[in-house]
Amino acid sequence: MIKRLATAALILTLAACSAKHEEGTSEIHFSLLSPTKNTGVSDDNEKEISRWAVFLYNSTDPSEMFISTAGGRSGIDFTVRSGILYKAYAVANYPEYGEFALDPEQFPEESALLGTMLSLADYSPSSLPMFGETSVNAVPGEMSKTIYLTRLVSKIAVERIHADLEEERFRSLPFTLKALYLTNVWCRNSLGEDLPANDSADLWYNAMGWHGSGTNQALDNLVSDRTINALIPQGGYYDTVHSFYTMPNTVTLEQDSRSPSWSSRCTRLVIEAEIGSRTYYYPVTIPKMSRGSAYIIEEATVRKLGSLDPEEKIPGAIDVKFSISTPDSWDETYNISENS
Repeated sequence: MIKRLATAALILTLAACSAKHEEGTSEIHFSLLSPTKNTGVSDDNEKEISRWAVFLYNSTDPSEMFISTAGGRSGIDFTVRSGILYKAYAVANYPEYGEFALDPEQFPEESALLGTMLSLADYSPSSLPMFGETSVNAVPGEMSKTIYLTRLVSKIAVERIHADLEEERFRSLPFTLKALYLTNVWCRNSLGEDLPANDSADLWYNAMGWHGSGTNQALDNLVSDRTINALIPQGGYYDTVHSFYTMPNTVTLEQDSRSPSWSSRCTRLVIEAEIGSRTYYYPVTIPKMSRGSAYIIEEATVRKLGSLDPEEKIPGAIDVKFSISTPDSWDETYNISENS
């Protein structure tokens, strides 16, 4: 089991440019470094970069700005006036087509860039949205600086499922883990800040259950594994790690709803299992989320028969060991009893 996790921030380094520079200018080269990973729960795909862009804005003269893009991990070069304080923004894996396509040349103002809207359906586990910012004091000649990119999604990972039914009459029945998936998935965010969730059903996915609000294959790839079908003996474990991605859902546990009528509510990780010949659901409620954070179900122990509805609570049906990581700090591991 994993007791400590490493920060999931991505790092960009402004390395000194070796070319000769003109008097009164700064030669700056932006380059990418490999990200660190959440030990044992991250996939190498999470660090992939398909394209990225850097935006430089003069802090005192908004009319002066620079934009450049690159594919993959190629570097980005700028020649700027020295003695100027710039604000630098980096955006990675932005979509080039569709309703939420990002055209770097269309952002002459910082506020427009920061307000750029994102849709979860435009991304994949190997192309996650990332964003970072820093100040750059352009000194004459060569310089170096670091800027951190944060993934704009939240990750929910499952490390271990433990089958340990308390009632002897059920222990003899076959226990099959059929699927793991997210419900009540919030699908919007912006570059500058996490957007508060609202009640508009068309901005959510898997509302109150699997495909409860339509079908989208790109979203299915991010939020589910429906083909597990693993037989787990009583007292045994399923130890394959599964990671899913959602835009940060800002609904708190206090604001959560289980109403049969749709309203905004917490995201849930649903464990779908077949006991004997009947399917049961074990939803694990995820608390208020933030960008770049990982919500780790270290171990989920099934104690009783679950619900027949992925939104329904069955007290004491499952015990969950749960931890939360953020890009900047780590919360302590704690135990919760999920009434699912």
